[in-house]
Amino acid sequence: MPKKLALIPALALAIAGLGATPALADTAAADSAYSAAGAAAENLETAVATDDAAPADDAATTDDPAPAEPAPAEDPTPSEGSSSGDDAPATGTPDAPSPAEDETPAADESTDGAEEETAPASAPIEATVTVDPSTVDIFDFWEDGVTITVSGLEKDDVVTNSLTGETKTAKGSTVEFEYFDDAEEIVEAQVVDFTVTVERADQEPQEFPGRFTITEEDYEDFQEGELSLATNSMSVSEFKRKGIAYSGKGFIPGETVFAVAAKNGTDEIIYIDDSVEVSQDGVVSGVIRATETNDIAPGEYFLFADGELQFSMAEFTLTADQAQASLTVSPKTIDASDFANKDKGVTLTVSDCTPGSDVRFVVTPKGNSDVTAFDQTLTADETGTASVNVFGTSSRTQAYVGDYSVTATCGDDTLTGEFSVTSGANAGGTTGTGNDSGSQLPRTGADFGGLTGGLALLLVGGVAVAMTMRRAKAGQAPTEL
Repeated sequence: MPKKLALIPALALAIAGLGATPALADTAAADSAYSAAGAAAENLETAVATDDAAPADDAATTDDPAPAEPAPAEDPTPSEGSSSGDDAPATGTPDAPSPAEDETPAADESTDGAEEETAPASAPIEATVTVDPSTVDIFDFWEDGVTITVSGLEKDDVVTNSLTGETKTAKGSTVEFEYFDDAEEIVEAQVVDFTVTVERADQEPQEFPGRFTITEEDYEDFQEGELSLATNSMSVSEFKRKGIAYSGKGFIPGETVFAVAAKNGTDEIIYIDDSVEVSQDGVVSGVIRATETNDIAPGEYFLFADGELQFSMAEFTLTADQAQASLTVSPKTIDASDFANKDKGVTLTVSDCTPGSDVRFVVTPKGNSDVTAFDQTLTADETGTASVNVFGTSSRTQAYVGDYSVTATCGDDTLTGEFSVTSGANAGGTTGTGNDSGSQLPRTGADFGGLTGGLALLLVGGVAVAMTMRRAKAGQAPTEL
């Protein structure tokens, strides 16, 4: 407040003092009081407006009654017995200057205090918390969640949500938080209580409570439909390659179905599709395809399909991948004489096949029509292994010299290999006389005509070998098998 305006209350006090002071008969005292009052008036005029000083002086030298304000004070003078009318203005004036002088500094002090009290201050924190929706079923909460709105804020208020610890700075009067359980950790109906903390720069933080209710899914209007899978069991690797087809019926034609596949008892979702369309016949179909192929583990899984008025569920199993089936050929090179020896020959072994599955071995000579191909199917044992020993049955061992291809079929896997039969120093056999070496025999079909014509030149070991031995004891030759 300007100093010249602050003097107005002091003047008011001075005027009040003039009216309350008792009249004095002493003319000299009255004159002294009049002079003091005049001095105070002059000081006041100087403080309020210095430009008014000149007119005041002019008024003192003229007969204009305007500056003669002490004149009304003459009325009480005769009642006091005063002998001169000029003494009237002195009535009650001796003490007037003193209050004006004393009160002026006080006015300055009160003015300074008023300036401090008018410093701007923020309004008290009066926020409100609302949750939309205030009641939500558990499936909608998983998918859509709730919206928490904090209103009644000021710009730059800092708001913290206790549910997640998330903090936001207000840009206006409201702040919103989205809260939902995408991990599906909440599995039961419950009341969720939380707080929102609001911080304002010049005030203590304030907490405001909030609450919403999660309810169980209302199944009264739902019907359980049919959902079938192309297979109920598949290996992890095959599932990654092919997936599992599914179909269901009884849904509303044209609606959109939410489908999800997950591992039982966990939150491990391996497939999700929220927009599976239903045909006009009310049939829904799709393929469960892995979304995170690197994280799929063997175990029990389920597929859940959810429509407007129907839900369906089916279970399936993903099995551990077996080791890659393999074929071993040993030895890969063999002398003809050793190949024609039933205690030697070539051993073919398939490993890591599915236990109990069929394993087919086929041995085919390359470009040698004198040797009949070998074809045998065995059953893999409990370890997934099947093995055969292939050897020649003719004493004319030179007939077996050459290269052979091996094929083994194990489930969907086809395995290949090869081996070679060579003519060694003693690999020739006889022509019946016992005098000729095998290396000297010409390799023509005519020479080995007696070896063809449907006679099996390759026999299988294992069970077949055991049968051969029993028949040999009965007087039968191996070539008769």
